[in-house]
This record gives sequence, C-alpha cells and structure tokens, in this order.
Amino acid sequence: MWEGFDGKDWEVLFYDGASVIQLTDNALDDRYPEISEGQVVWKGDDGIDSEIFLFTSSCPGDFDGDGDADGSDLAVFAADFGIYLAGAQG
Repeated sequence: MWEGFDGKDWEVLFYDGASVIQLTDNALDDRYPEISEGQVVWKGDDGIDSEIFLFTSSCPGDFDGDGDADGSDLAVFAADFGIYLAGAQG
C-alpha cells in the first residue's frame, strides 16, 4: 500500500500479490493510505476540505457472471461505488 505521484496529484496504489492496482484516479490528492484486514483508508481532498475514504479489497462474489470471484469482479464491485481501479479487468 502506498501513494504515488502521477504527474498532477497523489494517488493510492496497492499490490494484490499479482499486480499493482491503482485505487484512486482523480485530480485531487489522495494521501497517507493504511491497510488493515482487507480494508484500505486514506485521506483525500474533495475540493473543499479533507475527507477520510474507505475501500474494502475483498469482493463478496461473482459480479461479472464468469463463474469465479476474481479481479474482474472487484472492478465491477468497485465501479458500483464509483471507485476506479486502474489496471483491474472489468
């Protein structure tokens, strides 16, 4: 779990054991990520003030209907909550 500068602002990324997944992709700073028991929190700016954001990295089921719960399901699950996962299939 770390923050990375994309040339414009800071974004939150993590390594899932197979690939790097970018949790945030916006024009505002997302900083100071922490992970515990599959949940990720970070401080983000919403353009007005600072906010604390929460993301759970576990996916409860087969959201894309391909017969298994994997990274593509996580992308569908995250999209339902307006979260962009760069590098995730979906």
